[in-house]
Amino acid sequence: MSLPFRVGVIHKLAQVTKEFTNCLATTETNHGTTGLTLSSILQIEEYGNLMVKAAIDRFGDEKSWQNRAGCYICVADYYSGFPELIFRVGNPTPEKLFECWLFSQEKGLRTAFYKHVTSFESANEDSMRYGGAVRVPDLILSCSGFPAHGDEAIVLGVHVLMGSISIADAEAVARKSNNPYFVVLVKDIEGLMRG
Repeated sequence: MSLPFRVGVIHKLAQVTKEFTNCLATTETNHGTTGLTLSSILQIEEYGNLMVKAAIDRFGDEKSWQNRAGCYICVADYYSGFPELIFRVGNPTPEKLFECWLFSQEKGLRTAFYKHVTSFESANEDSMRYGGAVRVPDLILSCSGFPAHGDEAIVLGVHVLMGSISIADAEAVARKSNNPYFVVLVKDIEGLMRG
């Protein structure tokens, strides 16, 4: 990717993020926080690592997954979408490191702003608004680093492993997004749940 294109991408993403941040600033957002504890942070990180490994093992040979070995996962406030924690899982593509970090935040902000369950409900690739965030009571998780449906499948898996949603509810979200990856990862999730 050429430098002018990357600068354009970052500039556009900054505009999109500023737009949503300004909109959120004009709405009531003082609802509290996700209530993250050290235990829940460690759990999200552990499950994020497990889901990324499972996804890479399952889909790493597909063309759209090649040369992708990591992502950023963002934990955001349910009401405002404001990031509370962002962490790296694996090794995101070096030339896309900053973009993945920013997109992980934008997805959560947008999902909260529109009060959607998944960022696919407001996705528009022409405007660089991708899927990959899932909003369940008390928490938004978003991911950026893989194909958008892969990002969504990873955070759906983390939500299920945390007990935030059931597998059936996660499958319903995946169907709504036409997500081909989550249904394949269900076997891995069930295996992780059995321990």
